[in-house]
Amino acid sequence: MMHPRKVLVLVVLALGVWGTSMFFSKQDLKFGQSSQLQFEQVIRDPFTDPPDEEDEEEAVVEEENQGNSSAGGGAASNSGKQGISVVAPSITVDSEGTVTDGGTEGLSEVAMESADDAFQISMPVGVEITVVNTEETFAEGILSAPSLVTTAATNPRGYVRLTEVYEVGGEASLIFTEPITLTFKLPGDKALLAPSIFYYDEGSAEWISIGGTLFFDSEDDLAITTEVNHLTKFTVFDKDLLSHPFVDIDSNWSRNYVADLWRKGIISGRDSTHFAPDAQITRAEFTKIMLLLLKYRIPEVSPEQAFHDVEPDEWYAPYLQIAKEEGIISGYEDGSFRPNAKISRAEALSVLFRAAKVDVPSVQELTLSKFPDVNKADWYADYVEFGVSNQVVDGYQNGNFGPQDNLTRAEAAKIASLGVARMMRLLGREGY
Repeated sequence: MMHPRKVLVLVVLALGVWGTSMFFSKQDLKFGQSSQLQFEQVIRDPFTDPPDEEDEEEAVVEEENQGNSSAGGGAASNSGKQGISVVAPSITVDSEGTVTDGGTEGLSEVAMESADDAFQISMPVGVEITVVNTEETFAEGILSAPSLVTTAATNPRGYVRLTEVYEVGGEASLIFTEPITLTFKLPGDKALLAPSIFYYDEGSAEWISIGGTLFFDSEDDLAITTEVNHLTKFTVFDKDLLSHPFVDIDSNWSRNYVADLWRKGIISGRDSTHFAPDAQITRAEFTKIMLLLLKYRIPEVSPEQAFHDVEPDEWYAPYLQIAKEEGIISGYEDGSFRPNAKISRAEALSVLFRAAKVDVPSVQELTLSKFPDVNKADWYADYVEFGVSNQVVDGYQNGNFGPQDNLTRAEAAKIASLGVARMMRLLGREGY
């Protein structure tokens, strides 16, 4: 039976990548800078299994035999994983700057971790260390465990930090002749989109992504690991699902929906920093959103004039041309479309369902509408009934639907982000 925590992580990861379906057990998910998923088998668990009682007794005996000759205690005996040490508080380095086995013969690799057990470094025995950014040379002794540090550096745009910031080597940067392995334990209470390990570049004062591989450790905790050839400040960032540039939606109920659509490139603001959630949306604007969301191919220019009040050089002309060709819109009897007029809630549902190619049942096949302002004979009754019954849209708290009310930009964002996703799941067309 799969560990409940592992099931939870699988669910949030699947939600986080917006439609990428995954199921894995003891496999790695590799996130490079391109954030594309790749699969590979786990070679080993960088967070080593705890030693059993027999191993612990052997480690105590060996440590007593060694005495205190190894500065900082060195590394304990291996824990049943051939050639890999039990994680120690520090790593021993000789006067030449070469990593040693700390007096424990037969080790090919040594490891140490932070005091909070959330960050680990492992490296091959015999790897050589070069100190840069300082005139000091590496003295014989120990390589101290990673320490938690604070930094004034801002998060990369569109990212949220998942872990503490850890540093090894202090002000000096340490360069290794062979790759060493970094491993972070990740918090289990967050939906993950594309977590990546970052290092801090002192020269540019920026965080630089180096990717990473996700896996479940021996305690079924989610972790991420990668190889580097230097030590400095490291942490893990993930893409922020709620990242956006708009200063007027952080306290608005529509924030999540707007952020989702902005991240997908579906919507833009009234200017670079304002979305205007309470402003009313136009017929042309809503039509464009639906076509982009449902992945219609839009020409760069409109080949002909779709309506007499839509000039071919207007920004919305190509969208309205395609919408008319696809039977999504028809305009008014006088041959106009009125692109800059506000769109009503009923009209928006009509555009949505036609764009999605949904065969909306007639009201006779459904229960009568619960809204007193929607009559069975109204042209939009079918759309309202179907939309509400399938949780694509909601009514108002006063019990009305408001079919003739103009749709706000916030309401349009909710319909496009949440309503369309629900509808497509219902139709078995997830991913659109």
